[in-house]
Amino acid sequence: MVKEVITSTKNNRVKTLVKLRQKKLLREKLGQFLIEGYKELSEALKSGVKVIELYHCPTFFRDDSYIALLEDAEAKGANVVEVTEDVFKKISHREGPDGLLGIGETWTLKLEDLKLSKNPVIMIVERMEKPGNLGNVIRSAEAAGADALIVSEPMVDVFNPNVVRASLGMVFSLPIAVSDNESVLKFLEENKITAFAATPHAESIYWDADMSGPAAILVGTEKGGLSDFWMKRDSVQRIKIPLEGKQGDSLNASVASALMLYEALRQRKG
Repeated sequence: MVKEVITSTKNNRVKTLVKLRQKKLLREKLGQFLIEGYKELSEALKSGVKVIELYHCPTFFRDDSYIALLEDAEAKGANVVEVTEDVFKKISHREGPDGLLGIGETWTLKLEDLKLSKNPVIMIVERMEKPGNLGNVIRSAEAAGADALIVSEPMVDVFNPNVVRASLGMVFSLPIAVSDNESVLKFLEENKITAFAATPHAESIYWDADMSGPAAILVGTEKGGLSDFWMKRDSVQRIKIPLEGKQGDSLNASVASALMLYEALRQRKG
């Protein structure tokens, strides 16, 4: 199975892997991104993501399932490359790596490609800046059974390795689109989806809002919230999560998203 072994951290392919981790423009230019970890690579392969190359260091493997994953990836067309411990530590972006890192092929993230159910729930994040937050929101949206997640006015790359990691590979199974506010609004109007904007300044508590029909839950940045584009639009319903504690004035964006997504799910199940 192993066709080659890379032993030098100065190898040109090693340098490219490091740049892919750090540089969004290179990911866009090559149409490639990094997928690190057994869980994430398993989800990628299961979801049909094309894994172009798979770098591995057997001394970091935790059990025999890692060998099975290598065989599965190679059977699906991946070029399997072994590397030494020093090389893997160089290309890894984790503490305590598990010895698996792949190069995946990106795909288009267009609104028009989203396929919605008859009664959809969509998660929309506007100008989210932190890869970890975006990954966590993706994870929550997938767990709650959302039809899709839309990244509006993007500040962070969906294919950022930290997004992939924080989502635990759910970025591969949840339909995702990236667009601008105007296009997102048009998409919601065309599909007759009611938008609910999360803001601490609303009067209505989120569990009192009727999210049993086609619904889109909007969350903005933790620092500034949603922009006036959404907050000053009459068609958007403003809702809040009550905060009873004495410290702090907002929840983490991923926590807020999860609460509202599961309320929408509860209303559908109830």
